[in-house]
Amino acid sequence: MDEGMILTVGDMVISDLITMYGDQPTFNADKISIIVQKVVNEVISARRYKEEKYTDMQIEQDLHNYRSQIYNLSEYDFSQFGAPHETSHGENGVSRSFVDRNKLFAGIVPLSHF
Repeated sequence: MDEGMILTVGDMVISDLITMYGDQPTFNADKISIIVQKVVNEVISARRYKEEKYTDMQIEQDLHNYRSQIYNLSEYDFSQFGAPHETSHGENGVSRSFVDRNKLFAGIVPLSHF
């Protein structure tokens, strides 16, 4: 990586997910990148940075406070890949259920306008 380049929270989460899941047969780094960027955009929207006139640098700095949530949401979305919006699944006597995705947004609150 170039010395002048800044490692974003999204880049860090992508790197973490590649480390965790890169050896899985269904893993695809391009798909991980898309998933993480989608989650970062959701957090940016939820925090309402643009409405509060945050600069790109301020947004990136604040996103570091939500790295864990961004990772968890991205991991959740990755685990759901291939079965979008599926509510139930059973196979060979195994069934899975997942936590409500909205619970993973805990702590990500909109900025208050003063």
